[in-house]
Amino acid sequence: EQSAATLAALGAKVPDLVDLDLDYRTGNPELQFRLQPDKLKEMGASTIAVGTELRYLVDGNVAAKFRDQDDEYDIRVFLKKDQRDLQAWLDEVKVPNNNFNMVRLLDVAEPVKASGLTKITRRDRVRYINVMGNIGPKGTLGSVQGAAEKIMAKMKLPNGVSYQFWGSSEYFVEMIKNIGIAMAMSTIFMYLILASLYESLVMPLLIMTALPLAFIGAFAALAITGQNMTMFAM
Repeated sequence: EQSAATLAALGAKVPDLVDLDLDYRTGNPELQFRLQPDKLKEMGASTIAVGTELRYLVDGNVAAKFRDQDDEYDIRVFLKKDQRDLQAWLDEVKVPNNNFNMVRLLDVAEPVKASGLTKITRRDRVRYINVMGNIGPKGTLGSVQGAAEKIMAKMKLPNGVSYQFWGSSEYFVEMIKNIGIAMAMSTIFMYLILASLYESLVMPLLIMTALPLAFIGAFAALAITGQNMTMFAM
C-alpha cells in the first residue's frame, strides 16, 4: 500500500500522465481476532469452531425456513443489537472446543483493531495493487512508460514487493514483439519468392537492399505528419 501510494504521488508529477488512481480502498474499522495455534491446541478448540461461533454472535444463524405458499423466507436467529458488540463483551465471549465445552475467546485469540479490506485482488495467485492512469493529450504510451520506469528505478521496494507494467503497456510490448516476428517472416518469404522468380540466390539480396530505404521513408512520413508509432503506423 505504501509503495503504491508513493508511486501514485510521484507519477502525478509526470506531465503526460493524468487521472492517477489506485484500486485499493481501506474498509471500515473493525475488530479482528488473531487465533493462537498453541492455545487452540491446548484448549482443544479448532479454527472452524471459533470462526463459526463468531459469525453466529455477530451475524446470527438461519435456523429454519418459513414457507408461505410459493414464497420462502429465512428465519434468522441472532442476539440483540447491544449484545452483538463483541468489544463490549470481550471478557464474557466464549467459544466451544472439540469436547463441546465452552472456553473464553481471549484464551485462544488476540483481539486487534484494524481496517478490513473492501476487496482483495490477485493475479497469478499474488496479491497486487493496481496504479492506474490515463495518457495526457500530448503524451504517448512510450513517454509515459519511460517516465514510470525512471520512477521505479529510484524507488526502493520492500522485500517481497515487485512491479510490472500491464494494461495498454503490456499489450503494446506484445504488439511490438508480434509485429517484429511478422516483419522477419515477411522478409524471409519475400526472399524465397524472389529467389524462385529469378532462380538466383544473389539477385534477391540486391533487390532487397531497398528495404532500409523503405523504413527511412516510413519514419520520415510519420515525422512530417506528426503521427505516433501506433499499430497502424507499424
